[in-house]
Amino acid sequence: MTKYALGFAAGFILAIGFSGKAVELFSEGGQCRFDDAHGAFYHGDLPTHNYLTPRCGSIGLQDKFEDGKWGWRIAYLESGSIKARDNIARQLDNSYETTAPCDTSTWIGCHARINGSGYVYGFSFGITREFDVYKGLKVVPEGGLFHFRSVFRASIRAADFNCGGCEWYVQEDSGWKAWPAPYAGLTLRYGHIYAAARYYWSSGHRALSLADLRTQFSLGAILATF
Repeated sequence: MTKYALGFAAGFILAIGFSGKAVELFSEGGQCRFDDAHGAFYHGDLPTHNYLTPRCGSIGLQDKFEDGKWGWRIAYLESGSIKARDNIARQLDNSYETTAPCDTSTWIGCHARINGSGYVYGFSFGITREFDVYKGLKVVPEGGLFHFRSVFRASIRAADFNCGGCEWYVQEDSGWKAWPAPYAGLTLRYGHIYAAARYYWSSGHRALSLADLRTQFSLGAILATF
């Protein structure tokens, strides 16, 4: 467990210590959106076919401090798979040189096709503030950090040159050592059901990965209170 994960655990324990007596267990599901990011696996000036809006879900706990308006929320989030079906430049330093003939001695002007997929999962810890709107309807802004792990796997085949049926396999795994990504969200709640939207800032595009998690839109419900 990294020092960042330990920090999340310490924050959770501290939140429990200052919370009221009605911790809520919640679950939610919806759609996440990833942003395109230029890199080894994605060139916007070449033909692409990407799926970047997978389903995603969360489960977690939340409560208010001393039964007031301020509170905390901790959740586990897991996204579905993003998919990449792209043409890329074989020579990464020549990513945008798309018109030169293929030179297999330098790979300049040579292209390949990628078939890849990836996903993100991790834990978020946020602070919330509840506002009463109208007859039980509440608006709850939140902000915090998302400590996550991203995984991306891909196979790459030659597109316009002959290398004896060669194929490359690559895998990127960020592990748990990356800095957490800040996020902000807004929840509209009535009783035990709610709708939420969250925005995640980039924590730094990986050298090979296709995209960064950007937004999450979910419908959720309170499953239990204890």
